[in-house]
Amino acid sequence: MTTRSLTRRDALRGAAGIGALSLLPAAAQARRAQLDLLSELGTRAEYLTLMDLLVLTGLSDTLRRRGPFTVFAPREMAFWRMSQAQYDQLIDPVFRPQLARILRHHVVPERHSVFELVGRRTVLPTLAGTSLVVDGLGGNGLRAGGAPVSLSEIEATNGFAHEVDTLMRPV
Repeated sequence: MTTRSLTRRDALRGAAGIGALSLLPAAAQARRAQLDLLSELGTRAEYLTLMDLLVLTGLSDTLRRRGPFTVFAPREMAFWRMSQAQYDQLIDPVFRPQLARILRHHVVPERHSVFELVGRRTVLPTLAGTSLVVDGLGGNGLRAGGAPVSLSEIEATNGFAHEVDTLMRPV
């Protein structure tokens, strides 16, 4: 499998994002908990591609709203696992409606913390009009749509974001 090649733009954006986070004073870092989901995700280097795609599809405007939302946020690794051809198709303007549907499948119009999801199996509605099965039973940890979910979470004023390492596709 061919992986997406790192462009100079990607490297510079990633370095700038990481550097900017380390320069935040402690008071500013404490205030970050008061940001909306889009702003919270935007402060983290592991979500640069997701942020670009949210803007590209207009879903960024939704995640600025009051919510509540739970976002199963694919980190950079989810996109690096794609071939260059798959990524190019994903961002092709002709594919934009499908991309928007894929991203809306990652967003639940309800607020769910990790603690609410662990220890049970839940079927959640998504903004794509699909259902997302979140399984917190058994010894496999927490999984959403079959993808592993990090047990750390990002809390924002309008919901939670949970890190996944896969771009989940609606069925």
